[in-house]
Amino acid sequence: MHLYAEMINKVKEVNRQAALIMVRKLPLINQRMNTLYGRYDSDHITLTPSASMLTEAFTWHNTPQGYDYWKSISDKINH
Repeated sequence: MHLYAEMINKVKEVNRQAALIMVRKLPLINQRMNTLYGRYDSDHITLTPSASMLTEAFTWHNTPQGYDYWKSISDKINH
C-alpha cells in the first residue's frame, strides 16, 4: 500500500482532484465491479494498489474521466 500512497501523492502535486478520485472513488468502483462480476476484467476499472506507476494503477479508459484525463496527469508526473 505504501507505493500506492506515494503514487497518489505524486498525482496530488499536479492535480488534487485526480488524487481525491483515486482515494475515494476507484476502490469503491473496483469493489462494486468485483462483487457484480466475481472477478476483475479488462473491461472494468482494475485497481492495482501495489502498482508504483499511474500507468499500471488502473485501466484509464474505463473511468468516468476517460483516458485523456489520466494520460495528461501521467505525462506531467513523468516529465
